[in-house]
Amino acid sequence: MLRIALCDDDREDLGRLERDIGAFRTALGPEAELALRCFTSGTDLICAINRGERFDIILLDVVMPLCDGIETAREIRLADKAVRIIFLSASAEFALDSYDVKAFSYLLKSGPREKLFLALREAAGEVESAPGHCALVKTKTGLVRLQYHAIAYLEVVGKTITFTMSGGEKYEMYGTLSDAEEAFLARERFLKPHRSYIVNMDCVRRLSERELTMADGSRVPVSKANYTEVKRRYIAYCFGRGAANG
Repeated sequence: MLRIALCDDDREDLGRLERDIGAFRTALGPEAELALRCFTSGTDLICAINRGERFDIILLDVVMPLCDGIETAREIRLADKAVRIIFLSASAEFALDSYDVKAFSYLLKSGPREKLFLALREAAGEVESAPGHCALVKTKTGLVRLQYHAIAYLEVVGKTITFTMSGGEKYEMYGTLSDAEEAFLARERFLKPHRSYIVNMDCVRRLSERELTMADGSRVPVSKANYTEVKRRYIAYCFGRGAANG
């Protein structure tokens, strides 16, 4: 899930940004997961981060009262070195200052929406390709980095684990499902419906007592012993995702 924060003291500009992010989410497609938080002051944003909230991308107004965007970014960097900060301003006056806080981009508010979308896509690409967002899989032909969000499900047969991707590609590695459980089941999107499978709930289209129907039409069995917990987890995940995207 891509976590984005917006911070602007001008509520009209903030509302426009929210609409832009909504359009960006639509452009990414129906599989896109995006959680959005809005702040009207740098102080509120800093407090949220100091309480433990984390974001992948922050869209930050430069000119704000009390704590301006540059100072806000300096405080953010004390707690989070990795977050991608995109500054938004009515002028290029503070563009050089943005380098001091390792800004990802500096955009003019009067610029076209396409420039914002391009910066967001590039920032999101960096987030998704970061080591923590990928699984390193040793296949027969060498090491392959697979993005977690793009893995539809894992299946083990004997001593072979098959990774089926949301685009239909398949990768095989030697091992048991228990070898993958620690890395995958620690992530909210994955669950284990059967002793031979781990699935990405974003790629599930239907749940029944006996099976999960995946987005590509394939079916993954659900064991009788696991059904109640699988149903609980899947419903909770879907409702949580809807709230985050709403």
